[in-house]
Amino acid sequence: MKAFGFGLLIGAAVGVAASLLPTDENDRRLRDDVKDYLDGTASDANDFSNSLARVKENLAALQAASPIAQDAIDEIKSKTSNFQSSLSNQVAELKSETEKFKNEAVKINRQFQNE
Repeated sequence: MKAFGFGLLIGAAVGVAASLLPTDENDRRLRDDVKDYLDGTASDANDFSNSLARVKENLAALQAASPIAQDAIDEIKSKTSNFQSSLSNQVAELKSETEKFKNEAVKINRQFQNE
């Protein structure tokens, strides 16, 4: 609604400015050029106003989504930490089992060498 009001105000200003210009042929061309320029400016101002409204809407949507994204990030961090902890325990168990197999292999190798 603000964009419409702003556009209406610019349009009125263009109309007033065009009506104040002289009316002979050269002046008429000048008036048309000024009117075209002011119409373009009004259109640009209206486009800018609409773009600004879209930016505000997108910013509000981003702010609304931010807590959801943060919750997801926190959950991923927690699950990653749990996975790393679990993996660390499994690696420790594998190292222990590998050490047992190595010791058993050394023991069996010594028995074969002694026979």
